[in-house]
Amino acid sequence: MTLTIEYLDGREECYEFTPQAENVLNAVTRLKRVLESEHLTLELDNEVVIIFTHHIRHLRLSPPPQRYPEDTIRNARRVEL
Repeated sequence: MTLTIEYLDGREECYEFTPQAENVLNAVTRLKRVLESEHLTLELDNEVVIIFTHHIRHLRLSPPPQRYPEDTIRNARRVEL
């Protein structure tokens, strides 16, 4: 999986990782916890990175999870203004 983080100042960082949850329900629960948390913790090979969520503009997760939190708007598409 790939996680792309765009910060409020316009910088982007990209991280790759293997799926963390053993089943779909656990994946949805983990995603909700990340979205509700004040920080995101990433374990890298030789360090731990803690990113405070108030610095994040948005996150992109690819490929998308099989299930989403229940308040997700489905089948949306981006429209250029």
